[in-house]
Amino acid sequence: MSHQTNLFYRKKQAVNFNFSAESISSDGGIFLLEKIERKFNIVKNFASNLPYTRNQSCTKYNVVQLLKHLNN
Repeated sequence: MSHQTNLFYRKKQAVNFNFSAESISSDGGIFLLEKIERKFNIVKNFASNLPYTRNQSCTKYNVVQLLKHLNN
């Protein structure tokens, strides 16, 4: 039995998942998290409540970018 679903589109490319494999990795949850983030802007809303005292003309990344790439 195969079940394929489109999660979202990224630059006109469909991002989908397919549950036809015998064993499924937990890494697939990242796609669901990204879809939820795009819909509800959780990171942006969280970042808007953080104090940001750095001089923005001297920084390369804003708070939202820093939070989204915290683990990279």
